[in-house]
Amino acid sequence: MGDIIRKPNRIVTAKFKWTKEMLNVLYVVLEELENKQSKEMQLNLWGETEIKIPFNRISRDELSSYNVKAILKEFSRPNRWVEYEEVVDPNTGKIIEKSTVLISGMIHERYSKEITIVIPRLAIPVLLYLGDGYAKIEKAIAFSLSSIYSKRIYELCVKYRALGGFTIKIEELKEMFGIDNKYEKLSALKKYVLDVAQRELMEKSNLYFTYKTEKGPNKRNKKQEVVIFTIIDKNTINPINKNANYIYSMLCIAYPVISSDKAVNILNKILDHQEYKRIEYRFLKLREEFRNGEKTEKDLKTLLPYILKEDFNIE
Repeated sequence: MGDIIRKPNRIVTAKFKWTKEMLNVLYVVLEELENKQSKEMQLNLWGETEIKIPFNRISRDELSSYNVKAILKEFSRPNRWVEYEEVVDPNTGKIIEKSTVLISGMIHERYSKEITIVIPRLAIPVLLYLGDGYAKIEKAIAFSLSSIYSKRIYELCVKYRALGGFTIKIEELKEMFGIDNKYEKLSALKKYVLDVAQRELMEKSNLYFTYKTEKGPNKRNKKQEVVIFTIIDKNTINPINKNANYIYSMLCIAYPVISSDKAVNILNKILDHQEYKRIEYRFLKLREEFRNGEKTEKDLKTLLPYILKEDFNIE
């Protein structure tokens, strides 16, 4: 078992009302599935999967079998289904919509300190597909955080770490956290969500954040209010990779932010790539050619995906 858990972005940003105990279970499940995947690489052939884990990996506290079972049952509540789409035929654009719970059952021998968790077949792509990017969660930090909001914002900080921050509508943040009908006043959201997470991350995590809120163009429209997060890495005391800005700005030409998170996901792959310096050089060269008028925006839209895929196997 390693120190890092790879959590797919489609779960990081899922509109899902997690509890901190449920997230701890999910971290263990992701770790075990990744270990299993290294032995059974054909993901599409997986069926229903069982994982046996000891109680003390779900929680550092001494939990009874009754409490562990209660946590697992939370995954099957109606408001905790996960929805996703799969493109069946790229030529026709045929898309299949799928819905699933992440945990469908459990098996427990009475008085045993272990429990078997059952993962349904439809949940496997949700839990293991990394094609849309993933957050590299530090296991020790994730388990140490006691607030569910600290855990969720820590994951977002990991996802957007390379960019040094992110902006999100308050309405979208509340929907993502499953608190649509709570903390109607901004002061309450700050006190019970943002400030709690900020203090705990500063104390326990290598990443923490500062934030500010801004109103939209129509100051009376609360739906336009946003939170602007600035991410700070204690290890570098530098909120942004010195070269990530220009790489990201060029990626946004090929992968518009308004359409998807593709630009962010590609940037993270570039920064982790073993040939990062060569990629950086190619981007610098293209940037100069673009500035000098030798390349157009249309050229970059075609060239960037081609270079990344053909020369560096990034897509």
